[in-house]
Amino acid sequence: MRYRADASLLAARRLAGQPGNQNPWTGDPSPRRNTIRSLDDVAARGNQQAIDLLDQQLRHEPRLPQPTLDWASQALRKIATTKNFQQIVALLKEAPPGPHFLWLIEYLGKVETPEARELAISYIDGFHTEFAIKALVQMKATGVRHLIEPIADDVTSHFCRRARWALDRIPRLTLRHNGSHRTPVGPDTVLRQRRASVDAGISWSVSKIPTAATVFRGSLPDVPRPIRRMCGRGGR
Repeated sequence: MRYRADASLLAARRLAGQPGNQNPWTGDPSPRRNTIRSLDDVAARGNQQAIDLLDQQLRHEPRLPQPTLDWASQALRKIATTKNFQQIVALLKEAPPGPHFLWLIEYLGKVETPEARELAISYIDGFHTEFAIKALVQMKATGVRHLIEPIADDVTSHFCRRARWALDRIPRLTLRHNGSHRTPVGPDTVLRQRRASVDAGISWSVSKIPTAATVFRGSLPDVPRPIRRMCGRGGR
């Protein structure tokens, strides 16, 4: 891993044009592209120098060839962390649009915040639908099933299968009554409530089983009929 990290740092220095670089910006664009591809490595994750350089490549004027932009976007999606959210948002808003930004939309799934959720929802219509859906699934977004269900029901949509895949993974909301209004409850809360109910039922059953002394006295407490039958009292 140390070797891979050093290689990624070397690639970042080459992009920065530091001494030792043989001018990768001239002639065939493959040197630039190969250098960008070398940054598409988990060893460079969180490396701010590499992240800033990829940001610059996506904003480069004149615009770089599409394959180079695709590699830069994929590399940035992999190495950017939640701390780079505002930087990615600014890149999505300011840089020229294009299909190479699809992977940056998928990056939003790393950030589990309301702002990231709303931004991903804004991309759910159009050619970037699949990447927006993947981001919503990754961030475990709630309250978005109604946006994905029409896509899953449309058999003519290119994203029908992806939408059905997402519906199997996006949590459902259960409404909890609280006086005059209802509060949405996530799946984790529902699971905790079910476990608490089971535990309470077990505790009640154990605590209500009569002792031998109680049976011999002939005065049973408020015990369910099956338990009275177990104690030999008939249970009528």
